[in-house]
Amino acid sequence: MININDLKIERAKTPLAVCEKNPVVQWSICGEEQKAYRIKVFSSKEKLELNDCDVFDSKKIQDSQTIGHTINGENLISATRYFVTVEVFGESSSDKAQTYFQTAPNPSDWKGYWTYMPLKRQGGSSVYRKNIMLDSAPEIATAYVAGLGWHELFINGKKAGDGVFAPSNCDYSKKTYYSVYDVTKYLTAGENVIGVELAHGWFGSKKLLLQLNIVLKNGEKCEFHSTAGAGWWTKNGAVTEDSVYDGEVYDARIDYAKDNYLFF
Repeated sequence: MININDLKIERAKTPLAVCEKNPVVQWSICGEEQKAYRIKVFSSKEKLELNDCDVFDSKKIQDSQTIGHTINGENLISATRYFVTVEVFGESSSDKAQTYFQTAPNPSDWKGYWTYMPLKRQGGSSVYRKNIMLDSAPEIATAYVAGLGWHELFINGKKAGDGVFAPSNCDYSKKTYYSVYDVTKYLTAGENVIGVELAHGWFGSKKLLLQLNIVLKNGEKCEFHSTAGAGWWTKNGAVTEDSVYDGEVYDARIDYAKDNYLFF
């Protein structure tokens, strides 16, 4: 019997910002030798459940290789989630695995503006907050955050992801990296609170560019962006001093970044 394992898109299990026009698919097998494979790409869970392949179908290809297979990306749309199945065929059996990936946003997809604290308030961390209303729970919610120098994203008081020192350092005179978060599980129908805490990092200052793309369970799409005003509130954070060399001074009495966000 053949079994498929470790299905990946662009060397990641569920990548959220695939930049390649023709994403590469790979997997591993055990049991029987692979004789053939078939890759399908679907635009939604509903299409996947119905096996209604509407984006890409490689058809059944006689090949024993498990790496280096590409998805024809001519039908892929930026900043969109796609669902992938790979079926492998052995001498006397077959097996199937599925995953998903999201394409990266194009420059034109970024609708927000850089926002930052006045220079006289640059000491320590800065906290940005915005309340949003959703008509229903989200089906998919993705946050794209360029929070310089370093940032942490909070949704309804809960930190998104487990990373620190995000985004990665770079030559800020030439480019800026952004981080991508799947925040679906943090959002609910009704009022929600987005919060970002910024510290200087190697950038030496604090700036925020954020975009939150949401597809609701009722099919409606909505976006929220960083901008000056428009419901965004700013305050000094609980980190009163921060340094890449000397660490930080943290005042737990004013921890706006977590449980107290709703009362900011």
